[in-house]
Amino acid sequence: MPPPDRTAILDVVTRFCRAFDRHDWKALRALLSDEIEIDYSTFRGDPPRRVLADEYVAARESQIGGVDMLHVTSNPLVEVTGETATCESAFQVLRHRAGQAGGEDYDSFGVYTHTLERSGGTWLIRGIRQHVFFSRGNPAVHGALQPATSR
Repeated sequence: MPPPDRTAILDVVTRFCRAFDRHDWKALRALLSDEIEIDYSTFRGDPPRRVLADEYVAARESQIGGVDMLHVTSNPLVEVTGETATCESAFQVLRHRAGQAGGEDYDSFGVYTHTLERSGGTWLIRGIRQHVFFSRGNPAVHGALQPATSR
């Protein structure tokens, strides 16, 4: 039987992915610390930065609210040190926006690293790093990318 912390951490990361797929922004927010470190530099070219969780969720809702998505993760490695933890896992993010000029699909493949902290007995995400190895399809499907962007 896996250790309870590992199971709880995997549950948080799974719920994070599911919240995106279901566009359940309230559920996403409930999984996050009030401030989070984000690093999407290999995807969007933005430098890593610290943001308020409410700002993060609002931006995701605005950018991908109309995109059908499926996050598939595998090979999770969880490391727990006291009240903090890291979960690294391989991912595929499949995206579809019906009627998008130039193509309806844009998919990315890489590794997620989620850092978490235990707060009041609950694990919350305090950091998200999405390291994209490659993407394929039409970047315009994703609302945060310009059509000329290719990764």
